[in-house]
Amino acid sequence: MLHLIKMWLKVPVEERDGNGKRRLTGGKDNDRGTPQGGVISPGLANLYMNRMLKGWRQNRTGRAVSGAHGETTADDFVILSRGKATEALDWTRGVLERLELTLNEKKTSVRNAREERFDFLGYTFGPHYSPRTGREYIGHSPSKKSVSRIKTKVGDLLVPGQTWSHGER
Repeated sequence: MLHLIKMWLKVPVEERDGNGKRRLTGGKDNDRGTPQGGVISPGLANLYMNRMLKGWRQNRTGRAVSGAHGETTADDFVILSRGKATEALDWTRGVLERLELTLNEKKTSVRNAREERFDFLGYTFGPHYSPRTGREYIGHSPSKKSVSRIKTKVGDLLVPGQTWSHGER
């Protein structure tokens, strides 16, 4: 199994740059991490994240960062906490350093979800307003980026002036 994982880690991945030009990344000279888009990447991320979250629950951190809870999907995760978010983030950084992993600092932040929104995995979480009553509630909705992506895909499929039929009846 280890041999198979090592082979996956050494496979080059074809990517396209902003101009559409093809390039290969990773490969046999790659010595850290999984190639972006690699087949093994989500599986290995789940192994590491599972271990980190087990440590979270079993370690004294669960008591020290009372009420904190981690949610993960592959290599994306969010920590939900009541008042001890900075401590939870510091603990997480320490564990990841010991595993020789790093956080993406551009995507890492502390937010008060009762007062400000944040995006995670295609959704926006935080304060929302009911269109029916106008009252505020804490909830989620598709993120603007996700909605924009879907609109673009649908727009690319539609041709101006083309009519759609439902087939013969």
